[in-house]
Amino acid sequence: MYSSPCVLTPTSVTRQVVYMTIPSINVYLPPEAHDLGFDSFYELNYRSHMGPVRLVEKFGLEESGIVQGKFNVWRYSHCDVSMGIRDLKVLRPFAIPVPVSNIISLECIISGGSDLELCGHERPDTGMPRAYLASHPENSHITRIFKAGDRVRSAGLFIPPALLVDEFGLDLEKCPPAIQNIIKLKGERTTTLPLTGRLLNMLDELIDMPFAGMRAERYMEAKILEWLCLLCELLTAPEQEFKDDNPLSNKKAQAIKQVVGILNNNIAAPPGPDELALQVGLSRTSLAHAFKSSFGITMSGYLLQRRMDLARQLLRSGKQSILQVSLTVGYEDQSAFGRAYKKFFDHSPKEDLPR
Repeated sequence: MYSSPCVLTPTSVTRQVVYMTIPSINVYLPPEAHDLGFDSFYELNYRSHMGPVRLVEKFGLEESGIVQGKFNVWRYSHCDVSMGIRDLKVLRPFAIPVPVSNIISLECIISGGSDLELCGHERPDTGMPRAYLASHPENSHITRIFKAGDRVRSAGLFIPPALLVDEFGLDLEKCPPAIQNIIKLKGERTTTLPLTGRLLNMLDELIDMPFAGMRAERYMEAKILEWLCLLCELLTAPEQEFKDDNPLSNKKAQAIKQVVGILNNNIAAPPGPDELALQVGLSRTSLAHAFKSSFGITMSGYLLQRRMDLARQLLRSGKQSILQVSLTVGYEDQSAFGRAYKKFFDHSPKEDLPR
């Protein structure tokens, strides 16, 4: 999407964007601060028991009129987990490209947010609470695009893929196949997760942390451990966790759980929105709002994501032709499937066939 790490005007954005990397903002930082990776930057700026590194203060983002508020990063060295916390108002548009390799990312957006380029696919800001879990093999990247006027309240983790299994007892056999593929780093993959009530409460407490220094470190350690425990519970049965602990009413939460099951089990020929609403006992409008407010995407967007993820998995297995895959995921016209696939992944289905 962007051609160089500098001030530029992307074709999709008419305003100038400060192209920013962590830890460098090329326009504002002294030359010696450029070109540092996150590890080197963190080691250079972190001191024992100082709490999170405060990027807004470090880079003078408020004084430069770019943002107001909080943008902190911290690493829990015991688990080698890195965390970012954002509670800010964007005054001038900017983008943050983050190169990543052999890592899992979890992005939890409570309100506002930014457009994301994740696994080669754009995840536009919906303004709704949402969470994205993604796998990043060698030489991957994430880009966050912040627009002027955005109010962002979110937190994210970078997690070593073996950590959840080795240190938190995640049983991959109990996870849905899409989750297993992410944990195993089988290519660049992403899935949308519900933000449960417990997760939302924990994230609010983390973002609003009242401590500094050593007490902040101890508090963040506890919260990261809690976060990872809640994540493991969610990954083993996301629909069930969604039903048991979601800020929606019990009726709507049960309805959304049922809809997710119906869509997952009928990827090729799902019921239409009117029939879905009738099956779960909600109006079409109420169902659509409840689904989007919980997953951050529409039902059709969720279905498309599941179809494309399954299609790529089948193509890479080499067991089906492109035509067979298109039929399996609900496209009778191979050309229509090819166009949808290229729009989603930015390359043709043929490129995902085994060499």
